[in-house]
Amino acid sequence: MKQQKILVVDDDLEVLSIYSKLLRAHYHVDTTDNPHDALNRVTDSTYAAIITDYTMPGMNGTDLIAHLRNDGYAGPTLLITGEDPCSFADLPIEKKPTLVLQKPVRKSTLIQSLEELI
Repeated sequence: MKQQKILVVDDDLEVLSIYSKLLRAHYHVDTTDNPHDALNRVTDSTYAAIITDYTMPGMNGTDLIAHLRNDGYAGPTLLITGEDPCSFADLPIEKKPTLVLQKPVRKSTLIQSLEELI
């Protein structure tokens, strides 16, 4: 069976490496440390889900989600943040992630969350 593709967006290269190692047994994982690159990748590829950090230079995770939605991405988005997940409850629908997880995220929580979203 072909693995589903996941895109992980985080400006921290160490975090990208960790997520890639955690997820590659279950998914085909693409990573980028640049939200603008993520927008280009989504235009050129089909992803079952997108995981993004919230705090990144140039564009935060919820702005990235809004751009993705505007560009036609309709799949699930998982936002990972150090902030309280409740602080994202009142976002406009175009910026609202499918799910918010608070750092630190356990491996089992991340994998289970993706399984439920996809």
